Amino acid sequence: MKTINYTMTADYRSNWNAIDAIREIVQNCLDNRHNKSTYELSDDGHVSIKTENFILPLRTLALGESEKPDGAIGGFGEGLKLALMILKREGCNVKVVTGDKLIVPTFEMNDAVGLETFCIKVFEDRDFFDGLRFDFEINEGYIDELKEKVNVFNNDVLPLPNTGTVDIIEH
Repeated sequence: MKTINYTMTADYRSNWNAIDAIREIVQNCLDNRHNKSTYELSDDGHVSIKTENFILPLRTLALGESEKPDGAIGGFGEGLKLALMILKREGCNVKVVTGDKLIVPTFEMNDAVGLETFCIKVFEDRDFFDGLRFDFEINEGYIDELKEKVNVFNNDVLPLPNTGTVDIIEH
């Protein structure tokens, strides 16, 4: 097991909640246009986000590292780490599987600063997953808000905007 220590306390980004964290993870998946992602939300609040054929390099768990292309919004990897911290802070029982690695966020006492700070534990996983998978539980009270604010979890087809007449060209 490897531990990556950050000096972020649970109070960091106190204005973010689980919905903000999930939106950040979804946006990262949408930014990865080369690999297909799927988004599942069960009635009891289990969320699963999977990106096929993409293994997250462990170096991207360092602040300043990302897999986003040059010029992309973000690109420093801060959002992913914040999202994992917030999901842990909110008690969402989050785990990430990528390739043969299991990534588990936690808070541990940091003796250097005398506070509990955010950490990521990296374990060797016995079951290889050819992709990236986020699994976590959200409070059932967040389900409707998640569907409203993160449209990949909303099964309703959004109507096209009414912009007047539209020419449809068949090929």
